[in-house]
Amino acid sequence: MAKIRGILVLFLLAACAAGLFAGGAGEAKNVTLSIILNQTWNKEHFVPILKAYSAAHPNVTIDPQIIPDEQFTQLVKTRFATGDFPNIYWDSFGQIQQMFKVPDLLTDLSSEPWVSRLVDVSAVTDSGKVYGFPTSLPPVEGVVYNKKVFQQVGVSVPKTYDELLAVCAKIRAAGIDPFTITAKDVWTVGMWVVEMVPLAVKDKPGIWNDLNTGKVKFDSIPAFTDVFTKMKQIVDKGYANKDMFSAGYDIGNDQVANGQAAMEVQGEWAANDIVKKYPDAQVGIFPLPLVDNSVFTSGFVAAFTIPQKSKNIEASKGLIRYFADPAQVKIMAGDGYVPPAVKDVSVPLPPWTQEALTNYALKGKPPIAEMGVASLVSMGQLSTYTTSMLDGTMKVEDLMPAWAKYFGEQAAIRKLPGW
Repeated sequence: MAKIRGILVLFLLAACAAGLFAGGAGEAKNVTLSIILNQTWNKEHFVPILKAYSAAHPNVTIDPQIIPDEQFTQLVKTRFATGDFPNIYWDSFGQIQQMFKVPDLLTDLSSEPWVSRLVDVSAVTDSGKVYGFPTSLPPVEGVVYNKKVFQQVGVSVPKTYDELLAVCAKIRAAGIDPFTITAKDVWTVGMWVVEMVPLAVKDKPGIWNDLNTGKVKFDSIPAFTDVFTKMKQIVDKGYANKDMFSAGYDIGNDQVANGQAAMEVQGEWAANDIVKKYPDAQVGIFPLPLVDNSVFTSGFVAAFTIPQKSKNIEASKGLIRYFADPAQVKIMAGDGYVPPAVKDVSVPLPPWTQEALTNYALKGKPPIAEMGVASLVSMGQLSTYTTSMLDGTMKVEDLMPAWAKYFGEQAAIRKLPGW
């Protein structure tokens, strides 16, 4: 508690300084600003930031509406369809683009003072205008692993699928779960999906344009079924935890941290969360080796946006300016061990991020776009199909035909080019 109080004092001081520029028209009256976000993004620093801002701006009350991950996307769609908009909507910007027509939904933020400081303006741009403030650069995604377990068992980072199976066999023989799969939270199964699918076609330039426009169907590419077959083989061989359908994200991290499991398919954020909870944990991350010459994948940027139909738009802009202040960016980035999205802030990179950069990206193997970014249709339904494959209610050979059908239906509803 003393640490939290100390952090809060720092936030209050920063907030007072930020008051010189974070205000805006609309703060002359008492306002309540609602922010909708998913549970995973509700990090330790977030609520103190909001309390500090309210303390420095007594006329502003902030209402964080934290939604369980598995309910978030559907709840957002339902609320927006009924005209129930928050003041600030925090989500992956690319996913917002997949679900909605951004210029019709969000407020144009192109003239905001923080725009010129962004490292990658295109990450939050749609139709030539800026619609969000990104909270970080995209993290890499791969296999987060316990280095102590690897050393204890005497195995090295696998680079091929055969090597992965051999590593799993040795880890299992040592009485440790090679992988933890946390299917209670379907989005974590989706981490396999978003990595496996683009890796299967990483050597096919232009394939995503053909898939998105209907020139090529998902069930016509055998490599897709191949990677899902490999995932199922890992489970069928007993190389995953038996409690996968009752375990969620936090439990998976705990299992990797304490050596009950050696690996989980996740992003950098999982390594960050593990070390924050278990400071002595030794973790790393490597590309998921289901294909030869595998590379990391990289996802969306998370961004604060303002729906056009929400109330108190100017006050909401003021709060986002506060989030964009270098002092706040540094705290949020440092707490999450993530690269900041603005040019004038830097934080020390954690060892697993530096290792990924040195061993892969700087050796000509930069991350490729994960499926959530590459696909014009949100891939959440494919995660659900994959969970059904794991529990045996869906055959692996039925996965891609079902997804191809769903993709076509959704593309037609949205009138995407080619459909």
